[in-house]
Amino acid sequence: MKSPSLKLWAVGGITGCCTGLAFFAATLILSFDGDLALSECGIAAITPGIVAVIVAKVTKSKTIVLLPVAYMTLVIPVLGPTFGAPDLGLTIGLTITLLGLVGGLVWSTPIALWEFTRQQRKRPKTD
Repeated sequence: MKSPSLKLWAVGGITGCCTGLAFFAATLILSFDGDLALSECGIAAITPGIVAVIVAKVTKSKTIVLLPVAYMTLVIPVLGPTFGAPDLGLTIGLTITLLGLVGGLVWSTPIALWEFTRQQRKRPKTD
């Protein structure tokens, strides 16, 4: 990708998608007895941070940018449907993963726009 802002936006979407999937998987694994205790919920809440670090390393992006995207994605589009879902089936998992993708794209948009305007200011003007 040529544009750093477009790359940042795409990486934000990947982070959100992986956050939704990882949090769903963590709650599925930790609540195998049908009950998610507070300590298990705390363990599952660590997954967005792990996702942000892994995605940052793989894509050579800044972790400090992806951490807020991952946790804001967890709070707004992922957390409610995860705990309000009627079951933890495959369809629900795919839905939560797609919600994570949308959340990651939405939350990374302001950061990508900021990067885009910063790049435009650096660009030499040609008359």
